[in-house]
Amino acid sequence: MSDSIFAQEIQTILNTCIMAIDELCTEGISQDEAVLEVLTKFEKTMQEHGVKPDESQMMLMDLSSELHNYYGDKQ
Repeated sequence: MSDSIFAQEIQTILNTCIMAIDELCTEGISQDEAVLEVLTKFEKTMQEHGVKPDESQMMLMDLSSELHNYYGDKQ
């Protein structure tokens, strides 16, 4: 059960990041810059909420991979 809850949270985070990236792109920021900005803000938010550095790095790598897959598939 906790795995499905975790998967739902990851999907929610991914969807939120995609919306933020797409919004930045409509403001004239390149997709690469937008992805970097969103990932940087996500990392900062995790640090502010006390997520351990090794856990935040794992989450960032997973999120980065998912974003790469999402935007790679759209090209």
